[in-house]
Formats: sequence, structure tokens, C-alpha cells
Amino acid sequence: MLQPDTQPNLDSRSAASPSAPCADVSPANDAPSSFTGPDASPAPETFCAAGKQISTRDLEKGAERALILKAALPLMAKNSQAKVAHLLGVSEPTLSRLIRNFGHLPPEKITPERLAGKTTQCGVKSPWSKFAQKLDVRTELKQCYLRGIGASSDYMAKDRRTGSAALVLELFADKEMCPPELAALLRVGKFPEPLLRVIREITPEVEAAMRGPKHQALCGTLIQKRTTMEILADGEERQINLGDWWVFDDASDNQPNWFLGPDAEPLVGRQGLYAFDVIRHWLGV
Repeated sequence: MLQPDTQPNLDSRSAASPSAPCADVSPANDAPSSFTGPDASPAPETFCAAGKQISTRDLEKGAERALILKAALPLMAKNSQAKVAHLLGVSEPTLSRLIRNFGHLPPEKITPERLAGKTTQCGVKSPWSKFAQKLDVRTELKQCYLRGIGASSDYMAKDRRTGSAALVLELFADKEMCPPELAALLRVGKFPEPLLRVIREITPEVEAAMRGPKHQALCGTLIQKRTTMEILADGEERQINLGDWWVFDDASDNQPNWFLGPDAEPLVGRQGLYAFDVIRHWLGV
């Protein structure tokens, strides 16, 4: 196993002390630009470093990243990235991102401030929250999604949504009701969470109902998880009792079985028609 000359102490947090003086900060790691939108709210200011706001948590994360990167760079000369990641106790994707973003820096510029996280906007209300609650916006998003649902049967749907939220939002960018700022985001694949949340209100059960009353009556009981309730065609829910629903399946066995023929003569065969009660099957009996 690889034995480096010095083992890094990845649990140290001394470099992240809020009272430490601010080091050089690269323009490439500037704080995220302020939100713009109909109901934007400013991010809380926590710790100032060279003109940018850095929280204590982000600074601690930066210190951890700096320690990992400083320990990894000398080892990368003679070892694979996977081996170095295993030695340092980090995942290979994490190490790959650090090297890609900051591996070109000299050791003296690998500082906690430069490698700090960017969580100052976490918890800040999305600027598109109020826009997503407008009735016409909600209606347009849901109708567009329902027009694109696939899978005509519960067997093919497999208890999951079958439409594409990304396609809905890309089409929504061309609507007149979509503001230019939002349309620019949607066209490059940046989908605000409030809009996605509206689309996700359409559950697999709603999709089944939209496929028609016959489909809902036949498959409505099968799309419920860990329950013994069935949804009737009129939307009423009722408890399923033993013997209400039977499932039949014809199958062939690996080993032949004997059975009685039409004239009570013993026969041998591998094909059979099997039946089981839905309730017993769901309860695992």
C-alpha cells in the first residue's frame, strides 16, 4: 500500500477560524450574483473576506478542501487519481472536481477563502415562487404536462410519472406569459424549483385518472403502495376484502406435475393456470 512521507490531517479546522485574516481571493471564486426576479430577497451577510460574503460553514469547507488538495497534488505525480482518493479517504469525483477547478494554483494560493463553498443563497426564497403560484401559470404547466404523458397501461407506467418536466418547461419558455428573464433560464436548462414543484403535483395516480375512467377502474388499485384500499371509478375509496380480487397467470414449471384430465385420468404436464388473491399477495402471506 502507498506510504506517503506525510499523512495529511483532514479533520483539522484551524485554518477556518473566523478571526483569521482574509487571504487572497481569486475573482473566479466571487460570491454568487444576487438574485433577480419578481420577488427576490437578499442573502444574509455573515463573514466578510476581501469584499465578499463567506459564512463560517463555507470557510470550514474551504479549509477541508485546501487540506485535501495540498495533500493530493504531490501524490498525483506517481499515482493514479483513484489511488490518491482512496489514500486520502475522499471520493474520486470529489478529488477530480478539486483538481479540475483548483489544481492549477500554486500551493501558496490554495487557501480556505479561495476554496470556500457557496451556500450563502441556501434557504433564500426563489425569485419565481410567487410567479409559479399564479393560476394561469399553474394551469398551463399542468395541461402541457398531461398532453405529453405516455404509457397507456399501469404495467408500462410501473408506478412512476411518464411525462417530461424538462420538455414542459422548455416549451413554456416560448409562451407569452413567460417573462424574458425566466425564458432565458429555461432555454439553457436551468429550471427553478417552484415551477418543477407545480409539475410534480401530477402524481402517477393523477395520470391514471387522466387516461380515462376505465383505466382508473382497472388499474387504480394497483398503483397504490402498501395499502388495501381501492379507488372506484367515481373516486370513492373502499377497503379491499379477501376474495374481492383474484389474479390469474398461466405459466410453465421447470418440473412436470401430474393432474387429472377430463375423464379423471392422471396426466403429466408442465403448463398450469395459477391464481392468487390480491390481498394475500400484497400482505406477503
